[in-house]
Amino acid sequence: MSVDVLTFGCRLNAFESEVIAREAERAGTDLASLPLAVLQKFSAKIGADVTKVLTPEGSVASRRHPGGTAPSAVRKAIARARKRLAR
Repeated sequence: MSVDVLTFGCRLNAFESEVIAREAERAGTDLASLPLAVLQKFSAKIGADVTKVLTPEGSVASRRHPGGTAPSAVRKAIARARKRLAR
């Protein structure tokens, strides 16, 4: 099983994320299936809310900043682009 590196909502750096991804791969599971206690042994920055971003859908939805992939961010970008095109 191959596990892609996530940045856990930008809380962790790439190295920390990679170490956790390797742990999931070693355990033969995906990140979302790792128990919270296992995730937290890698970083004190990981809280219970991390489970919201460990699925592909949750990861996409968590990127709500301008230029992000969250549906709300994309809708805002489309609205801005339509406004500019209407000028």
